[in-house]
Amino acid sequence: SKILTHGRCPREYFWNYILGWRKDNHNVHLVAGQAWHKAMEYLRKHGCHLDNLPAAWDEYMRVYRPAFPVHMDESFKNKSPGNMQAALTSYIKHHALFDDYEAVDEGIEIPAVAPISDTQTICGRIDWLARRKADGKLVIIDYKTAGQDNNAWRKQWDLNSQMSTYIHMARCFFDFDAVWGAMVEVVFLRYSKTGKGMGNTFDRI
Repeated sequence: SKILTHGRCPREYFWNYILGWRKDNHNVHLVAGQAWHKAMEYLRKHGCHLDNLPAAWDEYMRVYRPAFPVHMDESFKNKSPGNMQAALTSYIKHHALFDDYEAVDEGIEIPAVAPISDTQTICGRIDWLARRKADGKLVIIDYKTAGQDNNAWRKQWDLNSQMSTYIHMARCFFDFDAVWGAMVEVVFLRYSKTGKGMGNTFDRI
């Protein structure tokens, strides 16, 4: 996050990470993203099935509700609790058996540090280190929430320093050839007041 911020705007990096300046009001995109991560963490640890939906949703709301009271819920449309709960339900149905991947032991929310020179290291946190059942290859899976599904959004990950850092970290801990690469697991959030339309969708990039 720090590297991406510095690349986008060194002044923003200075304000945020050197001076520690933050806006007083909460950012719904940041809070909803953090809450979604907590729900995903619960499902990875306890199983991706509908019996675990209430507990996973409790994890979501434990992060979301302190930042945004009930009267603000419908202000956020795509990231309102109603739509996020619908997305979580659809996610479980979509990834009911985690497809062709299984979690590696202690492979959820991994803090990692890896060398990038003789004197410097880089640190980060990997959302999910999974093993592909077909060939045993290790795959880093990173969760994202997004509002628009378009080519520009998808292509940004090809040269994204976050994803390449995760791959580098994994290859520092495991055999180089054992690590296949990384995937962005995204939920595209689409709010519909009538319940019609495209709805929330999912993909792995």
